[in-house]
This record gives sequence, structure tokens and C-alpha cells, in this order.
Amino acid sequence: MSESTNRICEGRVAIVTGAGRGIGREHALMLAEQGARVIVNDLGGDEAGGGADLTPAQEVVAEIEAMGGEAAVNGGNVADFTAAGAMVEQAVEFCRTAGLACRVFSAIKPNPTGTNVEQGICSYHDG
Repeated sequence: MSESTNRICEGRVAIVTGAGRGIGREHALMLAEQGARVIVNDLGGDEAGGGADLTPAQEVVAEIEAMGGEAAVNGGNVADFTAAGAMVEQAVEFCRTAGLACRVFSAIKPNPTGTNVEQGICSYHDG
């Protein structure tokens, strides 16, 4: 981890989807370097989009931990509403275990008609 005391993500939790490889991996590492606790989400699918393998996400978590950061693996499918909700709950629990106050923001709120309504949502969870 950086020795700088001016880390912009200190005391925060970040969810990074597609974080097992490529630009998602780099974002996860950068956020950890800046002090965030990171939920490393990746299905670990093959190049054709099939299968599932948590190994890439586990490797990124190991890299973050090796540099002194904190991270957790999540293999949920962000296209699945229930799995995405579970990922947010995992991040909230990650906050709680650190004694942090959590604020969860979303720009889109699904409604019963199946369409999305753009709306700011804030849920506060006292750490």
C-alpha cells in the first residue's frame, strides 16, 4: 500500500465488477492502493462468455492483501437482481466489520412494471 496519508478512498468500500481481469482488475488494485476495502466481483467466464471460475477474482484479492489491503471475492452475476443485491449486502457487511458507517447509493430504482426509474436512493447503515 502507498505510504501516503492522503489516500482518497480511506474508510470506504468499493464494489468493482469484472475485477478478475483487464481494466476491472486495474480499477480494483487502484482503489485498494487508495485505501478502499474492495469487493472483487467476477464470474470468471471464459472468452466465449461461458462457465464460471473464481480463480481470477481470488488472485486479485490475494494481490490486494499482499500489498496490505483488504478485499473479498464475489462471484455473483451483476445482471441478476438478487445476486446484485447480495453483492451490495456483502459490501455493507464489509463496512460493519470495519466499524464504518455505510451509505449505499444507486442511480436507478427498478419499479414493478419492469422499467427503471432514475432516482437517487440513499440507505444509511450505522456501522
